[in-house]
Amino acid sequence: MKRLFIVVMLLFSFTLTPVASNTVSTEGVSVLSAGTPTNPQRIYGTNVASEVYGFTSQTSYESFIETISENGSRYIMIDERLEIGNNADAREWIIDQLITMSAGRMEIELIGSYLSIVARLPGYLPGNHPGFVVSAHYDSRENSPGANDNGSGIAVLLELARVMSRYEWPLDIYFCAFNRANSLNPLSGSKQVSLEAFNEGFEFLAMYNLDSILYQNRYADLDKRILLGYASDADYHVGQYWADLAKMAGSFFGYDIIAPTPDTSLPIWESSDHYPFYQKGYRNVLCAYESGYMYDATTGTSTDIMTHRFFAKYLGRETTGILAATMAFTMSRAYGQKIHLYPDGIVNGGSTRVYQIAITTPTTINITCRWFGGGAAFRLYTPDDTLHASEMYSTASAWAPSLALSTTVTDAGLYRLEIGNLNDASIGYEAEIVYESDMDNNGVKDHEEYWLDTALFESDADMDSLSDAMEIVLGTDGNVTDSDSDSMPDGWEYEQGFDPTDATDGQADADSDGLTNAQEYSGGLNPHSADSDNDSLPDLWELENGLDPLVSDADLDPDGDGKTNLQEFEAGTDPNFAETEPLDLTWTVLPTGAVGLVIVFAYIYRKYS
Repeated sequence: MKRLFIVVMLLFSFTLTPVASNTVSTEGVSVLSAGTPTNPQRIYGTNVASEVYGFTSQTSYESFIETISENGSRYIMIDERLEIGNNADAREWIIDQLITMSAGRMEIELIGSYLSIVARLPGYLPGNHPGFVVSAHYDSRENSPGANDNGSGIAVLLELARVMSRYEWPLDIYFCAFNRANSLNPLSGSKQVSLEAFNEGFEFLAMYNLDSILYQNRYADLDKRILLGYASDADYHVGQYWADLAKMAGSFFGYDIIAPTPDTSLPIWESSDHYPFYQKGYRNVLCAYESGYMYDATTGTSTDIMTHRFFAKYLGRETTGILAATMAFTMSRAYGQKIHLYPDGIVNGGSTRVYQIAITTPTTINITCRWFGGGAAFRLYTPDDTLHASEMYSTASAWAPSLALSTTVTDAGLYRLEIGNLNDASIGYEAEIVYESDMDNNGVKDHEEYWLDTALFESDADMDSLSDAMEIVLGTDGNVTDSDSDSMPDGWEYEQGFDPTDATDGQADADSDGLTNAQEYSGGLNPHSADSDNDSLPDLWELENGLDPLVSDADLDPDGDGKTNLQEFEAGTDPNFAETEPLDLTWTVLPTGAVGLVIVFAYIYRKYS
């Protein structure tokens, strides 16, 4: 796909003259959006799923819908020119948003004669690796402003682009805005893109296609507010797993609104933009759709506007947060690291907190927990809703985490964990869930492999104590021991929590002891402690006085003056110079003075007697 989507950097304003060719470019792109870091955090082995969920904004999401729908219909006829009108304005605005929100990192191409937008947020790993695809169509139906169909989907795509651009991910994320989904020849844009993707042999982990999502089923089963359709003719790991994973993300980080739905039960499975990819053999495609579709009379009408009273716009923000968390969770993998989840919260008396866990391989699930306030129950149910294991505790485990539940599961699917309160009063809990996964079902556990050759984790070409794999992950030079030339080797910086690509941290002073980080390294000291040997003598004072800051020498007396080094430090004296004790003149001065007084008195007495 990297060969398919040639790097074309674009920057448009909403009112610029439309472009006549299929591929457009701009020079000198240098833009930032509010909240977009200029030096985004690189993700490896850190699960920021909860963080990205929290970054999604209701205000931002709704503003995207409002902007794309406020000018009216974006419908295009077969023979209509694509270069003018609302459709072209929307396309240019979407491109402008993608470039701006990613601080110029997006690589964009217009694909096919219908000018579908394909933007790539590049991952940092070298080579070809499967990434993620997020898609929606930006045209609307004739005479319809298309706030829900499909401004709601485009708003998810743009809000995801804004949030995910805050980081550097190991894998590519593609944002595809298809054109001409509604016409006499529907799905025209996605058909062209899917054909090129297929011809180029493009692979992805999962494709999340967003269709109309704002009309919920207000009459039945409120837990099924967003239907997430998957290919039922695919293996679990290829299709349903990705829908289950989104439901899992909702239960851990947001609200449990996702309903994994087989394609046979999704009414628009064959009429939304993921379907051309499905027809090309891609089975890891999913489609998000509103659960209240049967009651939504706005589709294709002039009533499909932002202010429609039955649109639940929070569903769009929630869907955005859940998909962001799903992708972040997947890309948090690290070599040698099993999955760790950390649920916490409060359960009211007699209530239960529910978490979903998507299991891909036989594994042991270990749940350790610290809970306080009373007794608690832990229950694990299988994908077919059978109780698999349970433990009940009549008392709290408040002071230290204890193993609350440990059980082995064998079947792939979505397991339900319940943490129940056995008391009338509320209980609080802090838990850790550890298990293994095999996302691609290749027989190798995920923590035993990575998207890089695992042999690179064992080699170190430049002998800087940082493996060649970690050099790639961190963005350092695998052939140079000190990539940023700050006098600190890459491996030592990484071990100490510094940035081996930032030359300025060599002159920083992490422990505020008067020694730079580079000086700490040079002296073999602890850059995070002002007293490396814990002898109550600061490192800098020891160095200034010729002592060894790596040897506990507080009780020594090198100058032999009867004072230890610690006493010298506390007194502010030199531990290498024996100060002479000042004479105590109290008993010498006073007697001499007394003698003088006696002589004077005798003289006066004799003279006047």
